Amino acid sequence: MAQVSKIGRGCSYALAMGISGWLVVSAGVMYPSLASNAHIPSTGSISGLIFLTRAGAMVLASFLGPSMFSGFEDDLKLAAVLLLASALFLATTFVTELLALHLWFAAAGFAYAATDVGTQILTRRKFGEGADPWLAFNLVVFSVFCVAASTLYFLPGLWLQGLVSAILPAGVALCLVAVRLLSVCEPDRLEEKEEKAQKNPSPSLLGWEFKWEGLEIDWLLMVVIFWATAGQVAIGMYTYVYVAETGQVSEEEAGWLMFAFWCTIALSRLVIFFQQVLGDRSSSASSITLIRAVGVCLALGSAFSLVWALGPRDSPWSMRVGLLGYAIFFGPIYSCAFILSNRLGARTDQTAAMGVLGLNLGAGFGPFIYAAMSEVAGPASLPSVVFGCLSVFPGLAMLGVWHYASKDGVIPGDYHTVKQ
Repeated sequence: MAQVSKIGRGCSYALAMGISGWLVVSAGVMYPSLASNAHIPSTGSISGLIFLTRAGAMVLASFLGPSMFSGFEDDLKLAAVLLLASALFLATTFVTELLALHLWFAAAGFAYAATDVGTQILTRRKFGEGADPWLAFNLVVFSVFCVAASTLYFLPGLWLQGLVSAILPAGVALCLVAVRLLSVCEPDRLEEKEEKAQKNPSPSLLGWEFKWEGLEIDWLLMVVIFWATAGQVAIGMYTYVYVAETGQVSEEEAGWLMFAFWCTIALSRLVIFFQQVLGDRSSSASSITLIRAVGVCLALGSAFSLVWALGPRDSPWSMRVGLLGYAIFFGPIYSCAFILSNRLGARTDQTAAMGVLGLNLGAGFGPFIYAAMSEVAGPASLPSVVFGCLSVFPGLAMLGVWHYASKDGVIPGDYHTVKQ
């Protein structure tokens, strides 16, 4: 019974992670219609301020994560956040003013980030050292839901897109409630012991300790996740705007390209999931492989985004090759980074939230970065922004990860074992 409950809980967390993916992609698909209803342009400074509002809500939810999911009925709290997301999607057709659009994106950003951080904290807390395959599985499901959300582009009308988007989080919320009720029947309540062991060992602000020593790898991985996410979300939010302005491909093909983009990311993350399930996770060579994999993916992903940036604007092939090549190598970055954090960093609720904070900062500020660049260089600057986000800063951060991993005995050895 306990094993069935644990598997059910892991699957329900993965579905919740999928909803966070649906939230971020559906916002990109629905944004042109939402902006039109609110009588504002879909690019420029006004658009950028809306995403800045969303970014602030994401950061707030990420910081509140360790205290919000503190060990008391956390599954039900996560279900409540999903019901909030469902209500927001039902309200999309009522967003007809600029202020309402700001409030909608702020609430959606909070729900997305709270779902994300809650899922990561609870997965790492419940499964401990065995969380690596579940963390990889979470991101596979995240990507699958991103693929599904990209098909909203083909649904006619904002009301229908909102209705479909409202049903999914409500269904996952019911799954979380069912798993929680099932866990009441467990006689040993092993998860309570695990939760107690995961508490931060010293006093902190909202469950956070703002220090460098002992958290070096986690901070550096947060930088990698931030910049990688900024570029990826800029693609998700502004590809349709880019195509409308440049005409590099037709708008219909842009919809299929984004569908293929998310499918490619999902498949590349599936490779990491199977590597975690079938491979040897106990050896230091596995950690070394993951560090090298992130470095290679950053380099090759940057190269493909450069193909798109430097290719001729009148040829659709530079966009097709650049976008899909970027997706192949972008996909594994998240999976490897979250697994490395769980394996090599200090295993606390804060470090689980740090990766999500980087992701949410990137998701919040990525569109703002592009909106600011489009004011200067025009909408055609999208591939250049993507290249800049994936190249310099994440690469330097991964060199830092390698340095601290070597310094603290990961190569050979195990970082969190050495720290204990």
